[in-house]
Amino acid sequence: MTSIKSPVANRGFRLGMLTEGQNALLAAMIGAVATVWAIGVAIYQFIYTYFWQRHLDTAERLADGRQSRNDRNSGMTCGLARNFFVYLLYAIAGGLAIFSIYLSGSALASGDPEAVLPAYRVFAFAILWHFGIFTIELSTSMRQVYRLAKRIDP
Repeated sequence: MTSIKSPVANRGFRLGMLTEGQNALLAAMIGAVATVWAIGVAIYQFIYTYFWQRHLDTAERLADGRQSRNDRNSGMTCGLARNFFVYLLYAIAGGLAIFSIYLSGSALASGDPEAVLPAYRVFAFAILWHFGIFTIELSTSMRQVYRLAKRIDP
């Protein structure tokens, strides 16, 4: 009787042979990226609610021609473009988080050691992407507060 060997087994590995450390790390990566993604969703919700409460009506009136442009709303188009960019960054972050969870879960389910490195890489990229957009949002808030403080007490 002949045995069927996996191509991975021919290189010194067998399917289903992840180490305990790899299993634990992959599971932790799923939890970490899911948590960071949930924080990102909460931040996005805050950003959109702020836009909705402060600018949506004015933007719609300007778009419909029911309000004329003036100095107060002259930067609306630029602001809308910035908001679109931020929403796009968060959409990409969500896609990266889902892909990271998928790769880590697939590596755990298959036990294939060759699936671990791509899962690590996408996880790292997803975490760095979230860190980047969180940093952008934080720096935007810091600049806004700084400018207001300078206007109040020059």
